Amino acid sequence: MPYKNPEDKKNNRKKYYLNNKEKINEYVKNNKDIKKKSNKKYSENNKEKIKLWSKEYYLTNKEKIREYKRLYTSNRMKSDPLFKLTKSIRTLIGNSIRRNGYKKLSRTELILGCSFEEFKVHIESKFEPWMTWDNRGLYNGTENYGWDIDHIIPLDSATNEDELLQLNHYSNLQPLCSKVNRDIKKY
Repeated sequence: MPYKNPEDKKNNRKKYYLNNKEKINEYVKNNKDIKKKSNKKYSENNKEKIKLWSKEYYLTNKEKIREYKRLYTSNRMKSDPLFKLTKSIRTLIGNSIRRNGYKKLSRTELILGCSFEEFKVHIESKFEPWMTWDNRGLYNGTENYGWDIDHIIPLDSATNEDELLQLNHYSNLQPLCSKVNRDIKKY
């Protein structure tokens, strides 16, 4: 029966759902695996088609996708200290390797020597009482205002790629007052 008013259709569906809630939920629960399997089967049989569609979608929506990723990353960096730490450590290690003329060939966690969660705990264990994740990276020229992640043995002391990778190990990293860290780098 066609509905002239979309609200009538919505209300009837809602009423049906409320009257048959258990039956519907049971059906969905029992058929969830069937849908997953059929989606997986479709994906396996249509890899090229999906790849072409994905590429075309990306090319026609590039700016929209980039903006979404930028906003997502920005919001996540503000709300998730582990995400922010992970992104910054990947950047720190990647840049230190490229700056010295090498290519980063292994995953950051392998270079770091521990998981990002373990690294976060390691850094927190070295916090001074005034250090928090909220004042990381802050600098105003005074002591105990903000802190940076510092290499205990400087990266400049590395003479080859293996030494450079060893200096990026978590055991050579510590939280250090931003003022102290930046004053050291001047000399």
